Amino acid sequence: MRLQGIGHVKVHQYRRVLGRVRTVSVTREGRRWYVILFCDDVPAEPLPPAGGVVGVDVAIASFLTTSAGEHEPNPTCLDRSAGRLAAAQRDLSRAKRGSARRGKTAARVGMISRGVACQG
Repeated sequence: MRLQGIGHVKVHQYRRVLGRVRTVSVTREGRRWYVILFCDDVPAEPLPPAGGVVGVDVAIASFLTTSAGEHEPNPTCLDRSAGRLAAAQRDLSRAKRGSARRGKTAARVGMISRGVACQG
């Protein structure tokens, strides 16, 4: 895909575009570009009935509790990467503004933060 002011961006299309494209949103996270298409007139594909009913309660103490009594704990994604993220942020705070080192360190903080957001 060619974007004005940016140039050519490689697109990984993982789903067919259905309906008519109304809006295109281009965002950048770190060194990665994302293209989001908003479509109208998308045909609905209803799921087959599962045959069972389950109640789900979302809370703070446990992430979710089902009506069958199963508990899912809160995700601890940040806890796993907190040390690396804290060290990278300390490095960033010590780097001089406008320097090449600060740019590289900021990119590293962004990459680690993106990894935390994608953990699950």
